Amino acid sequence: MVVITRRWYSYFMVVVLVILTLVETQGTTCQKPVLSENTTLAPLHSSVNLTCKGCDGGGYWRRHNRQIPSRSGRLALNAVTYTDEDNYTCYMDGAPVCTVQLLVKDELEKPQISCYIRHPTHNITCEWKPTRELRPLAEVTVTAWSITGKHTVTSCSYINSTQTVTCSSPRTEGDTGRYTLSLCVTGRTDSQFSNTLEKSMSDLLLPDPPTDVEVTPVERKPRKLNISWTPPELWLKGLYKLQYEVQYRVETSQHVSNDTTTRTYCTINDALMGRRHIIRVRAMEEFGGPWSSWSKEAVGTPWSDVKDGITTTTLGPSEWYTYEEATTENESKSSIPYKLPTVPRYPWLVAAFSVTLLILLFMIILIRCTHLQLTADAGVLSTYDVTTRQHEIKLLSLKERLLRTLFQSMPTATRTQPPMESQDVMSPCIPPTSETVSVPMLPAAD
Repeated sequence: MVVITRRWYSYFMVVVLVILTLVETQGTTCQKPVLSENTTLAPLHSSVNLTCKGCDGGGYWRRHNRQIPSRSGRLALNAVTYTDEDNYTCYMDGAPVCTVQLLVKDELEKPQISCYIRHPTHNITCEWKPTRELRPLAEVTVTAWSITGKHTVTSCSYINSTQTVTCSSPRTEGDTGRYTLSLCVTGRTDSQFSNTLEKSMSDLLLPDPPTDVEVTPVERKPRKLNISWTPPELWLKGLYKLQYEVQYRVETSQHVSNDTTTRTYCTINDALMGRRHIIRVRAMEEFGGPWSSWSKEAVGTPWSDVKDGITTTTLGPSEWYTYEEATTENESKSSIPYKLPTVPRYPWLVAAFSVTLLILLFMIILIRCTHLQLTADAGVLSTYDVTTRQHEIKLLSLKERLLRTLFQSMPTATRTQPPMESQDVMSPCIPPTSETVSVPMLPAAD
């Protein structure tokens, strides 16, 4: 417990020393002007009477040896401005009696500064935009000090075109320490200290926004948009890189989509056909830090085949996408991306066509089977006819042999030569049989 107490006590003492150092530094770098005893302060656009001892009731006043009309030793000035600030001398009998310094009272506002580094090789830049007129010849300085107490004071400039006070504080490239930054405005009668910023160098690295944002449609791709831009001028060359955030939305829509990349181009694959898209880009140092402000908005519309105000695009959803490998800067531009197989736009039409084709195929098979069955039946009938014919021929053959047997058993005188054409009785399609058939004796009536 004692160790923890001592540690916290050490931390507390370090914080106290840092605060005391900052207070002391602010007191020495933003001191109020010291006014002399013979100084007269007058508010801006007010009236004032200048007097001094020895000039009561007479005398006259001069400014740079130019006499100014006065009454009773008093110099009356109306609606004083900063141009009236000067030394005024009263004369009596041609000799100077006293001198009065006229100063317009300062009404300084408390500055609100913002600091950044546009590039890792650049100095720290701080800016302040006054809300009212800054007195002429006012001195503006920026002070940057580290936690060790070392500090640098740098003068600032007022830019009339932008009405902004700009300051530049030197730094070393590669420095990653933390710094405290503050602005001091010193007039002729007063001074004012700004807010204090405590940031590291990485927190201060704020690039300029990208420029020249262009949006182009992709031919025959109604859901794609190509986007390209130019890096900030300070980042065009060198070893330091940026990463980018692309923001896009459909016009009149509140939905916003974002994408990040380290390249200076990208492709939107989910754009809406025929709708105007608004795109803007911002940048950040490659290894982290604050984002830059957004670039100017660019507008683009995806490709569409429009004739006479009528869109005739018939591409299906699957044709909106192609497989594109990640390209590098050295990749050939003539490479052709592989296109995925397309899917018909109306799946129900494909299903109906498939069912119809199956029905037709089933009917063809059924008809074919029926034909084969009829042919088989016909074949059976034909086989039956041939068998019956063979039996008839065999019966005729038996009858013929029976007659021959009868004739052979008769006497020679009465035997008659059988006709030679008896063999023609057999069918030429059935070969003669060589079997010996025993035929029983038939009655004489047969």
